[in-house]
Amino acid sequence: MTVENRRAINPTKMIPGVSLFALRKYKGVLLLIFAFFLANLAGQALPSTWSYYGIERYNWSPKEIGVSLMVVGLLVAIVQGVLVGILVKKFGKRFVVTVGFLLWTIGMFFFSMASEPWMLYAFLIPYALGGVAGLTVQGIISNQVSEKEQGNLQGSITGLVSITAILGQLVFSPVFYFFIRPGGGIYYPGAPYTLAAIFLLIAFSMAFLAMKRLELEDEKAPAEA
Repeated sequence: MTVENRRAINPTKMIPGVSLFALRKYKGVLLLIFAFFLANLAGQALPSTWSYYGIERYNWSPKEIGVSLMVVGLLVAIVQGVLVGILVKKFGKRFVVTVGFLLWTIGMFFFSMASEPWMLYAFLIPYALGGVAGLTVQGIISNQVSEKEQGNLQGSITGLVSITAILGQLVFSPVFYFFIRPGGGIYYPGAPYTLAAIFLLIAFSMAFLAMKRLELEDEKAPAEA
């Protein structure tokens, strides 16, 4: 950041939540930030319960759990490292966020319905492709905030993502246990993923409303003559 865009340190803005409040002047940005927060919280369903889900539903061995996690990581890396930029240039941010959230939600929900391991692997495809939405939302947020506020913004986003890692364990692990506990009325090991899909739907609704308020440029790559 250039010297002219740097600001003096304000200790009050180091208090959690204060930096977010300072961004309220940016139309639609807070709504997008909370959508991003909910999407990241939903994403914590996998690290919180994936291994236990595989053991409970498919009687997976440690090797099978490891292979599945490797596949998840590989698909996510390909989507985030290669596809995001290509899709945004071709279709624009609005389209990528909309379709991405829908795929993300579908993949997450069908995790809970996967009665066989091959189904789980199949549903990883829409889930991973849906990850383009999260990175694109983060890019939209950053583009809406001035250079002088980028420190506040990035600090807020980093803090919120860290909070989701804690909340994810407190939300999804108990839900998983509740629906598989001995003597429970309903046996539904996929409950954490259904809940995460609901969070993603809410996040999508918030992002959709926020983008309607924002004046986004048409980010599609111009057609070649």
